[in-house]
Amino acid sequence: MKGKKRGLKVLAALLATAALAFGLEALQIATQPPEYEAEPRIIQAAGEADLEKAELENAEYKSGAVNVSAGGSVTIDLGKEEDVSVFELWAKKHIRQDVNLKVYYAAAGEDFSEDRSVSLLADKSLMAWEPAVPAGKYQRLRIEADGKINFNRLVYSPEILEMVPIPESMRLWRVGLIFPFLFALILFLMYKHAGRRLLDVLRRAGKGLTESGKRTAGLTLLFLAAGTAGYFLARVHWMGSLQPEMNLPRQLFCGAVGLALASLVTFTRTLGKKPENLFLILCLCTGLLMVYLYPPMPYISWDDDYHFDQALTWSYLGEERITSREDINLLFDADFSEWFNGEEAQREILRRGQEQYDGGVDAVESKPLEHKNVYEFFGGLGMYAGRVLRLPYYWIFCMGRLFNLLTYAIVGWFAIHRLKSGRMMLAGALMIPTAMFLATQYAYDPGVTAFTALGLAYAYAEWQEPDRQITWETALIIFISMTFGCLTKAIYFPMLLLPLLMPKKKFRQAGRPAASGAISRGAYWMLGIAGILILLGTFMLPILTGGTTSDTRGGEDVDAYGQIAFILGNPLGYAKILLTFLGALLNPVYNSPALLTAFGYMGYPSLSMVYMILLAVLAFTDKTKADRPLAKSVWTRLFTLLVLAGTAALVATSMYILFTNVASESISGVQHRYLIPLIFPLMMILGSELVSRPLKLEIPWRRRLYNGLAFAVIAFVLFTAVWETCISRFVL
Repeated sequence: MKGKKRGLKVLAALLATAALAFGLEALQIATQPPEYEAEPRIIQAAGEADLEKAELENAEYKSGAVNVSAGGSVTIDLGKEEDVSVFELWAKKHIRQDVNLKVYYAAAGEDFSEDRSVSLLADKSLMAWEPAVPAGKYQRLRIEADGKINFNRLVYSPEILEMVPIPESMRLWRVGLIFPFLFALILFLMYKHAGRRLLDVLRRAGKGLTESGKRTAGLTLLFLAAGTAGYFLARVHWMGSLQPEMNLPRQLFCGAVGLALASLVTFTRTLGKKPENLFLILCLCTGLLMVYLYPPMPYISWDDDYHFDQALTWSYLGEERITSREDINLLFDADFSEWFNGEEAQREILRRGQEQYDGGVDAVESKPLEHKNVYEFFGGLGMYAGRVLRLPYYWIFCMGRLFNLLTYAIVGWFAIHRLKSGRMMLAGALMIPTAMFLATQYAYDPGVTAFTALGLAYAYAEWQEPDRQITWETALIIFISMTFGCLTKAIYFPMLLLPLLMPKKKFRQAGRPAASGAISRGAYWMLGIAGILILLGTFMLPILTGGTTSDTRGGEDVDAYGQIAFILGNPLGYAKILLTFLGALLNPVYNSPALLTAFGYMGYPSLSMVYMILLAVLAFTDKTKADRPLAKSVWTRLFTLLVLAGTAALVATSMYILFTNVASESISGVQHRYLIPLIFPLMMILGSELVSRPLKLEIPWRRRLYNGLAFAVIAFVLFTAVWETCISRFVL
C-alpha cells in the first residue's frame, strides 16, 4: 500500500514538473524582447498623379482614364520632386492581352535615359502593376506600351517599412534542460514536507500574534518610536542637520537606518537566540539601497560587464537575446557619474534605456552554460522574473541584482542558523562591506563566500556537537555546497580538505550503535575527494589539453605555458616572489581598505580599521563551551592555517600564470576580495572559550547586548559606506 502511494506521489511530481517546465518556457517566449523583421506596409496615404495633365503620345484621356494604343506613351509630371520607392499603376478595366511596358524615371532637371528605366509585363489577369523603380527622388515618369492598355490611377509612396515581430516557437531543448532539475527540486520539497512546514510556520506566527495581545501592541509602538529616532539620527549624523535638504535617495537611506535601528531595539529576544534573523534584516536594509540606488549599469564593480553577460545568458538558459541596451552594457562605455546628476538626468537615462530595450533584439546568440559561471544563474533568474512580470528595463536589471542579494542573504541565514557557536562571527564575515557590495552586483564572489561558508558552518557545527554522528544528509550538504561554491573559482579547492579533519567518533563504526542515517568515515572521505577531483578537473584538464588561455588584460607578454615553464624551471626563485607578494598581500593593517571596504569603481569608504577591529574581537570572543573540541585540537588549527595559506598561494599563483608577464618579479591581477572566503574559517580557529569566559555570554541579557553591539557596528560601517559611495553623490 505504501509503495503504491509513493508511486502515485512520484507520478504526480512528474506531471507537475512537466506542466511547470512547459509553463515556464511559455512565459519565456511570451515575455522576452522580440526579434523584428521589416515588412513593407500597404500603401495607404500614397500620392497620386494627375493623369489629366499628362503629356500623351498616341494616347487619349477620356472619362477619367488614359487609353494608350500600341507604341503610345504617357509622360507624367508629379509637380515637384518626390521621395518615391513604390509605384502602382491601376487599370480601369481588364486588358485583353499582356502588354510590355517600359517605365522611365527622372529627377528634377534630368532627361529620360535607358539606364534609368525598368521593364514591366502588364499581366492581363491583373488590374494593378508595380514597376520595380528603385527608391529615390523623382519628378517625372514616362510610360511606353507596345499594346493597348488603359489605366486610371498612378499612385506613389516612399517605402514604408513596418517592424513586425518574428513569431517564436517553444524551445523544447530548453524544456528538456530544466525538467530534471525541477523534478529533483519538487521531490526534495516533498521529502522535506515543505508545504506542511510552511503551514506550520504560518500557523505558529498567527497564533503568536493573537496570543501576545498587549505585548504585540507595545512592541509595535517601540518599533515605530525607534524607527523614527533612527530616521532623524541618520539626518543629524550623515547630513548634519535635523532639517537638511532631502531627495528620494536620502529619504530611503534615512528610512533604512530607522528600520535597522528599530529591528535591533525591538527584537531583543530574537537578537539573542536567533541572530540570523537580524542578519537577514540588516542584509536587506543595506543591500536594497545598493541594488536600487547604485547606477543601473554593469560598470561599477570589477568585471561586472562579463558577469552581466553571463547572467543574461542564464536568463535564457543558453540562447542569449541582446538588445541595444545590452549592447551598451557589454561595451563598458558609459559614464556612471551621470546617474547622480539629479532626477532629470536619471529620468533621461531610464527613458533612453527603455527605448533601446523596446527596440527589440539586435542579435540572438547560442552560448554554452559554463560551470565557472554557475553562480550567475541567480542573477539570470531575477532577470527572467523581471521579464515575466513585464517590468520596465531598469527594474529587470535591478531584479538580477536583487536575486543575487537574496541568494547571498538566504544561504548566509542557513549557515548562521546551523552553528551552535560563532554565529556573530559568521555574520560579521558575511557582512564585510566589500562582500555585501559584491552581493548586490553581477559578481561570482558572493557565491564562493556564501556557499563555502554554508558547507563549513555545517562542518563546524558537527565539531560543536561531539556526541552526534554525521548523517548522509549533513555530509552531502557540506560537500555539495562547498563544491558548488568553488565551481566559479576552482582554485579554492583546498578548502574542501577542512571538513575531512572530523574526529573518528563522528562516524558510523562497525560494532558500535549508529544513529539513523549515519555515514561511515570512508564514504564521507569519498564525498570530499570526489568534490576535490571535480574542482581539480575544471582547471587541470584545460592545462593538460592545451586549452588554457592567458588573460591579455595583463599585458602583451602574458603567456600561461611560458609562465608554467618558468616556475618549474626556477622553483626557488618563484618561491621568493610568492612569499614576498603574500607578505604584502596579507598585511591586515595596510590592506584593510582594499580587503574590507573596497566598493569597486565607486571608491574606498572609510572605517575599514573599525571593521577589522570588530572581526578580531568577534574571532576571539564569540566562543562558547561548544567550541572546546575544535579549540583542543592543535593539529586541526595548524592544518587549517596551512590550508588557508596554501589557498592564498594558489590564488596568487593562478594570477601569476594567467595575468602576469613571464618571469616578472611581482604578481599582477590579485585583488584583495579573493581573500574574503578565507576569513570565516580563519576566525573559527582563533581564540577559545577561555578568552570569552569572562564575558559570560551564556547569560541571556549579556548575549543580547553582545550581539546588539556587534550588529550596531556592522550596520554603522555599512551605512557609512553606502552614504559615502552613493547617497552623498546625488545632486539635490
